[in-house]
Amino acid sequence: MKVITKFFVILTLLFVPSLLVFGGCSVTPYITSTPANYAMEVSPGRGVEIEIGGMGTKLLKLDVRANGAPVKANIDHSGMLFVNGNRKLETDTRYIVDIIVKGYNGKTIEKTLVFLTATTPKPLISESPIVVKKGAAIEIKWNIPLKAFKYELPPELDSFGELDKGGEVSKVTIRNYVQGQQYDLKITDAIGVNGFHLKKHNPGFMQKVATTTPLGVEFDPGYGSRGVSRSTGIIVTFGEAVTNPQIVAGNNIFLTDPPVPGDLTWQSPNQLQFIPATPWDFETDVTVTIKSGPDGLKGASGSYVEGDKASIFTTGTYKAIDINLSAQTLTLLEGGTPVFTCLISSGKPGYDTPTGEFRVYSKDRITPMGTTPEAVEFYYIPDVPFVLWFYGGYSIHGAYWHDEFGHVRSHGCVNVTVSNAEYIFGWAPVGTPVIVHY
Repeated sequence: MKVITKFFVILTLLFVPSLLVFGGCSVTPYITSTPANYAMEVSPGRGVEIEIGGMGTKLLKLDVRANGAPVKANIDHSGMLFVNGNRKLETDTRYIVDIIVKGYNGKTIEKTLVFLTATTPKPLISESPIVVKKGAAIEIKWNIPLKAFKYELPPELDSFGELDKGGEVSKVTIRNYVQGQQYDLKITDAIGVNGFHLKKHNPGFMQKVATTTPLGVEFDPGYGSRGVSRSTGIIVTFGEAVTNPQIVAGNNIFLTDPPVPGDLTWQSPNQLQFIPATPWDFETDVTVTIKSGPDGLKGASGSYVEGDKASIFTTGTYKAIDINLSAQTLTLLEGGTPVFTCLISSGKPGYDTPTGEFRVYSKDRITPMGTTPEAVEFYYIPDVPFVLWFYGGYSIHGAYWHDEFGHVRSHGCVNVTVSNAEYIFGWAPVGTPVIVHY
């Protein structure tokens, strides 16, 4: 009997663990899932199956959050997870499932499962308008690569769409491009490489698009200016920096009528200057034109001149300043006719005013004048007004420190009253001939 008893004890010790391991009779609880934990791009239609195993295992707690928000959930008899009564899950959602189970043996298991469902295409829309240059595409990036997309633009626009090589950027190019316009580009559909379509969105995925503002042009002298010096420089100021300044040379972009030779130079990235090599005729209408078009000058934003821009100014009548040292007079001539005469004080003996034909080469509204301290006659005047330089350090200017006009007195310059100097200063442009004689 003792032998038989021992045999049954040994058999029991061998058989009971087998019951606990094989045939679904394990008393140790476990939790598994299909797809596996932390799976990404889970098909919403397939759903999630959760297997709770172990003999006599009971579900103590089931909490589910969808994108951080709690939802109603349960697991049916087949192990399928139902969310809000639906086995089909939502796309673009991160599900977090917290489960607590207790086995027949009293052991408790807690587990957190995380699943990310399939991502649908979504355009990365900019709040501010996309400014598109002529010939360039309207580019919109996407959250996932695409197989195809559809869009709408105003019906009057001729356009075509395409995807970049990786499918991550959609491109729409407008064929009949016009500057200074704004449009709404509506994305109506898209299919990701994963086969999922763009989600419906109210009022739709809309990207504002703007074409470049035409490149602005301003002229100096301005339109309608009269009495302009025949040798005046023309300055053209553009609305923004020009990126291809070199094309003005020899491309008929800058034109004058009547044409004269001259030098075109860029004073700054947005300012062009023309200095005529020979003067226009007196009393001549001069037209300055900047040619337009997308193949012409381009601004930093991609803009170009829309429609030829022109300015017309009229050169003045012949002007000259006649200085008679014998009579101590200064006379202003227009077309050879005296229009103004005043008394002067020219250079005293030893400081003679030079004679000859000169031109006003520079003007200062106010400037200091004087000699060096070691000069025979030292003087310094800080605020000499209305100065017209015509030969080296010689000038016509106002003199407020004496009233001996009509007599020689100066150190070589031509002195006039301050009021007369102001009038001459405004009347005579740079380049005005100055004839000094006895």
